[in-house]
Amino acid sequence: FIKGHIPEVKYARDLNRYSTQHIRKFLGLQPDRNTGTRTLRLIVMNRLRPIYDLDGEHFWTVFWQCVACHYRLWVNGIHHGDVSFNNLMYDISETEDPVGIVNDFDLATRVGHSTTNNDRTGTIPFMAIDMLDGGLDDRIPRLYRHDMESFIWVLAYITVANIEYGGRTIKISPLPEVDTWFKDDGQANRDAHILSKRHFHVEYGRSQPVSDGYYCYRTVIQQMIWYWDDFHQSLRDIRYPRQAWRRGGSNPTRAGRVINEPEVDDPTGSLRLFITTVEKLLGEQGLGEPGFAEVKTLLLEAIEPATARDGVM
Repeated sequence: FIKGHIPEVKYARDLNRYSTQHIRKFLGLQPDRNTGTRTLRLIVMNRLRPIYDLDGEHFWTVFWQCVACHYRLWVNGIHHGDVSFNNLMYDISETEDPVGIVNDFDLATRVGHSTTNNDRTGTIPFMAIDMLDGGLDDRIPRLYRHDMESFIWVLAYITVANIEYGGRTIKISPLPEVDTWFKDDGQANRDAHILSKRHFHVEYGRSQPVSDGYYCYRTVIQQMIWYWDDFHQSLRDIRYPRQAWRRGGSNPTRAGRVINEPEVDDPTGSLRLFITTVEKLLGEQGLGEPGFAEVKTLLLEAIEPATARDGVM
């Protein structure tokens, strides 16, 4: 699930003469313990293409290969933390089939290894709802489920956005509702972003039409989006007293927040819950929808090595 699904580095070299530590030394500044210094790094690898250059079955397979790879990396202590439509790529295999590649690990963290990078990683347009709704300000720990949710926002965006990719040129047609995801200058825009995501399962396939190349997967994707809205509704019921939640509408006051112990990261449980809940949302008739059976099989196969190792059945 990992080998062949991450970039293969052919050559790498740090150009230390261009490190920002030289600037700090010249100015007589002490190293910043919180941010450290930056060094120019040259990396040579195969040229990869973005997954939105694909559609149909090829896109569907490549996307979920990236999800499975990301999960296996996470349970092995490598947390990507920046799932974006520009970081999910593909390469062409020896059989000339596209293969999903999880790219851009420069902001990833490794469990058990200290880092001077304390920036909150994550691309705002695809960030999980609770990270947007106070999580960034409260600096809540990034969990596996946050990245998993980001995958679904990437999936939703690619399938409704009219993205034209040719060579190295990208042209994206504007989408009024989705454009709010890319605006984060001020609380009003942040609230509009959150509201758009909370209602997106209703608009998906309606006011937000699905592009032809992904149309056969629209029902499955819609239920996956709905899963995250329902998840966050349940999360709000836990974190806020019900009365404060009713008074606060879409933005309950922080004074009404219930103080809970920090949430424990449970990647295996989170992924299993996602699969089983989407399956229930689809119902018996929906289980025949194109795409879900393949996704379920692939993700359960990705989970099994972790459950066997951890002794969880």
